[in-house]
Amino acid sequence: SFFFVTHLMVRPLTPDAPQHHGSIFHHRLIATIVALCSCATGILVTWRSSWLEGVSARRLELYATFELALPILVVLHLDFYYAGKWQGLSSDEIGSALGDMYFSDSRVLLCWALITVIAHVHLPIRWCLLIWVEIAVLLSYLVCIALGSPEGFTNVAINWVTLLALILSAAAGKRHVEYLERLSMLALISEKTMRFQSEFQLERMSSQSTTVSNKSKNNNSNNNNNNNNRDNEDALSDTRSHDHASMVSSVEKMSDIVFEIDIRVEDASRALHFRAMAKMGQSEHWLIEADQLQCFPEQLLGRGSFGVVVAGEFLGAPVATKLNFALHTLSLSALSSELRIFRRLRHPNIVMFQGACIIPDSVLLILVEELVLGGTLQQFIEARHAELSARQLHGIVLGICRALQYLHGLRPAVVHGDLKPGNVLVERASLTPKLIDFGLSRLQSTKSKAVGGTLRYMAPEVVTQACDKKKATPSDIFSFGRVAFFVVTGIQPLSDITKAQIFQLAQQGVVVPLQWPTASESSSSPSSPSSESSSRPPQHMTWQPGWEDLCEKCLLVDPQDRTSAEQTQGLLHGWTDQEKTQGTESDPESGTNNTKNKNNKSSGQSRLVNAVHQAQQMYCKEPHRTHKMLQL
Repeated sequence: SFFFVTHLMVRPLTPDAPQHHGSIFHHRLIATIVALCSCATGILVTWRSSWLEGVSARRLELYATFELALPILVVLHLDFYYAGKWQGLSSDEIGSALGDMYFSDSRVLLCWALITVIAHVHLPIRWCLLIWVEIAVLLSYLVCIALGSPEGFTNVAINWVTLLALILSAAAGKRHVEYLERLSMLALISEKTMRFQSEFQLERMSSQSTTVSNKSKNNNSNNNNNNNNRDNEDALSDTRSHDHASMVSSVEKMSDIVFEIDIRVEDASRALHFRAMAKMGQSEHWLIEADQLQCFPEQLLGRGSFGVVVAGEFLGAPVATKLNFALHTLSLSALSSELRIFRRLRHPNIVMFQGACIIPDSVLLILVEELVLGGTLQQFIEARHAELSARQLHGIVLGICRALQYLHGLRPAVVHGDLKPGNVLVERASLTPKLIDFGLSRLQSTKSKAVGGTLRYMAPEVVTQACDKKKATPSDIFSFGRVAFFVVTGIQPLSDITKAQIFQLAQQGVVVPLQWPTASESSSSPSSPSSESSSRPPQHMTWQPGWEDLCEKCLLVDPQDRTSAEQTQGLLHGWTDQEKTQGTESDPESGTNNTKNKNNKSSGQSRLVNAVHQAQQMYCKEPHRTHKMLQL
């Protein structure tokens, strides 16, 4: 209707004009019919979506591109001026046929700009296929110039540059939008993949646990019915070992997925990790709900490289809460790694793990630990070393050694990675040392990360990054040797050497010997008990040769030559065995050590069964019956 009205309003100016007027009318009429057919086809195809079943997305995009290119060409034929040009009329003939009408390229250019915007903004067509639409627009305007534009050369040049800039900006914007959409899709696929992997691993662990439990019940029944069949017992042992190893492997893989936070990912991906951690915490019963925990930021207990420790309250009990620094992704990753190791540790010389509070939506992780009433070993020795007896210093070193023996005895072994006086707390009342800060701890395996630490307490192979990941526990023993020196003497190791010199000596494979106090310094040391006579040598002087020998064995250059934590604890026990009462009920430590010496040649399960059987014979009224129940 609009087409006919606009055409009928045109009045020819000359007698010969009606013929030209009619030719322009028929030309525009044919172009209008073609445009209407194209629109009707597009509407029909969109309405009958069943026609598109089985058609590939690329073919649909090609069809949409054709539907866009056709109107670009039709616009050129619908314009009054260019319709006359297509009929071979001159500008004067067109003017006389159409009357007083202003001719310009504005209408054509605006229509092409509208089609370009619709194609690049509203239609789901890839930018690489829209190139054909852009080429069609540019070529169409070149055709206009060839036919003879009603505007001058200057305006034509400006129109061409402006149209080219519009098309280039639309193409660049479309490509950038597609790039962002693909990144979003990759992130979504990655999150879903990690979620499926986590759920699969959790389900697999659950099913394996159920399978192992069922097999154990069936095998126990078989043992009761076939108690004399050793072959079945061997097969059962192999099956249990295989299932247990498989389940441990699954747990390790699950821990790698859940607790390994990539510092490069966005908060949405970290929230996915946190949800997986929370789900694991629920299954392992260490997850703490937010309404069960309170934090008191004004009560600062400690501060480190990756976070702070403040006082808190968990269900009415005073605790220590460890928080990462705000907007510090690296500290969040360290805290997550600490949770991975710390959640399975249970030892009297390691600060007790109470649980963790995880809030995925806020990407917040809070470690909840035992509140130790005391300071760090660094502060304790610097303040009270002169008041401590040699026996008390020995007890502190022995407690640290016991914690290391526990960590290194786990399967797989745990490497603390940052043993130093600042990472040991000492209870004020009992002087019990407790290891803290497992942020740099690692499971001893080929896939674990490199061990770190504090430079003055690091082993040479750790400083030079040449530490064997399969055998990283000797690096803890090296640090223990320097910590023991600090506890006994109160002197900071390597205090007169710069960090650059430590790096240089480590690269040369040289361990700087410790500067032990001389005899005159030791005799006047206030660390001896005040009750001793002045003529009697102090305990510190009596034990110093043993301390020097122990630290020397811990600080050997070759990690394989260093003593183990178990051997070190045996040496520490040997110094006091002669001074303790043998086998009395009031001294359980001595009795434990004697039992261990008696069963020194036994190993594994048989040693444990023998020890329990011996205790039953000593203290139980019916040892034979209890021992039989234990065997069952």
